[in-house]
Amino acid sequence: MPTRRMPSRRRMTVVHSLLAAIALAVVLVGIVLAGWSPHVGYLVGVTALAVPATVAIRRTGSAVWPSDWPPAELRERPPAGADPRLGTLATMLRRSAEEVSTADHRLRPLLADLAGHRLRRDHDVDIDSEPERARQLLGDDAFVVLASASPGPLTPERIARVIGAIERV
Repeated sequence: MPTRRMPSRRRMTVVHSLLAAIALAVVLVGIVLAGWSPHVGYLVGVTALAVPATVAIRRTGSAVWPSDWPPAELRERPPAGADPRLGTLATMLRRSAEEVSTADHRLRPLLADLAGHRLRRDHDVDIDSEPERARQLLGDDAFVVLASASPGPLTPERIARVIGAIERV
């Protein structure tokens, strides 16, 4: 699988310089079209100063004020034929460890959907119409987490037990 190449710093500097020059040219053309007629030397001088100044500000700005964004991570794709919800589930697991509301509003419905799918596929049991049979297959703790709106905080250990119960189904 080919990996995406990150652009080099030099290439990014050239791209930013070109974008700054184009933006400056557009502004200067707008000024000329508005009726002001500056000397050509003035336009060349402003352009010659603005492009290096833009590059310098861009470089010092990124060094002085680092980004708050986390560095990009290249993750491997799940193997072909795997349930496409695995990637979503992995993301939800990471986020729910950091934020409780993610676990309540996103992870719990995703796990309930996955458990419902497995119960229907493997045991022909609908979790809504046959809750007692679903409770027997999943276990009490997993059923309470999946069927209740707010059974308490979802700790990583509790999430692991629920996932284990779903896998056993």
